[in-house]
Amino acid sequence: MVKMSLSDLSVLRERCLSLVRVELKACYKGELLDEYITLTLQHRMLPAVPLVEETYKGIIGYYNYLQKNGRDTTLFLQDALHDLAECLHIERKDGYSPRTAGYVKFYEPETNNKNRNL
Repeated sequence: MVKMSLSDLSVLRERCLSLVRVELKACYKGELLDEYITLTLQHRMLPAVPLVEETYKGIIGYYNYLQKNGRDTTLFLQDALHDLAECLHIERKDGYSPRTAGYVKFYEPETNNKNRNL
């Protein structure tokens, strides 16, 4: 996998985090708001490495899958926040197992703006 540029990763990150924010507002899980804010700030510091990119694509793909198949998004917040928290430990030797990894195949790049390949 080719390393993504920081600007491309930034756009992908914001797309991912905005999906989480929308679901957070829709469900109003107040107890998760502090966790979301902390994760958002921490993710702005992550390098553009494949693990980070795949985490964002997996979360977006998971959301796409749920939406396209008319599935309840109740577990989306829990799984997305889990993966965002675990992704912060990219330096761990044992890595981590993202809950949304299998959904990368449902990721679709945005097609409505200049960031068409994200």
